[in-house]
Amino acid sequence: MSSRGLGTARACALALASVAIAFACVPARAQTAPQPDVGYVGTGDAQIQSTLAGTPIGFAANVAFEERGARVRLDVLSVDVQGNKSGITGMMATQLFPAGGFTIVFDRSNSTYTVWSAARRAYFVGGGPNPNPTPTPTPAPQPSATPRGDLFGLFGPLRSLKDDQTLSLSVALTGHTTLFGHPVSNVHYAFVRTTFTGDTVDVHGDLAVAEDLNGVPLQLTAFAATKNIPQSSLRIELPQLAKRLPSEADFVPPAGYARVTSIGDAIGGKITPTL
Repeated sequence: MSSRGLGTARACALALASVAIAFACVPARAQTAPQPDVGYVGTGDAQIQSTLAGTPIGFAANVAFEERGARVRLDVLSVDVQGNKSGITGMMATQLFPAGGFTIVFDRSNSTYTVWSAARRAYFVGGGPNPNPTPTPTPAPQPSATPRGDLFGLFGPLRSLKDDQTLSLSVALTGHTTLFGHPVSNVHYAFVRTTFTGDTVDVHGDLAVAEDLNGVPLQLTAFAATKNIPQSSLRIELPQLAKRLPSEADFVPPAGYARVTSIGDAIGGKITPTL
């Protein structure tokens, strides 16, 4: 893949990660007793804005949405490359984005996301405390003076702070309005991290969640940038949404798909343009 194509692939990967972080800000439904899953399906549109070789470029997509319990599925069905009309943009529409689109599933119960495409027959898993666990034998439990689930165990995720120079995470309710005929709660979220090695991640945006549909997002915006990627933006709207329980099988990669170690391997093609 050329450096230009690689930069765009990274921007698209960052946009996918932005979706995951944004959906993480919407907690799974609190339940006091086991209850059947609640589900929703819908269709809408998405837009991504970024920069390619110093030139602004945009992507418009048709999307489909499903939710079942704590899991959210977003299908990018088709992509139209806008902006710079050089030869590379046409190739990107057919080579960088796989034919038939791609899928991202976010599981709010463990903060993981899974991305796959039919064209590549591959999937990638990211997020969570360890998206690629190595199975190990479980030894017999030993007596311990500190019981499992103790107060200090709640702060386990903070151990990674030793690698950070700065870290900020915030979620704020910004008001109540109406969108697509639904009453919505508006939420602003922000995640900013800088490591001691100089790597930076800045993801922020807004959510509009439907109050009459159990908090399902009807609109999402995300603005993201890292040390080596110019600021990119993502906007998703779901004007058509219905309460219906989708199949369990919709939230796992199809049988026979190979697991890969990068989003690019799961959804991206290779670009070798002649300019």
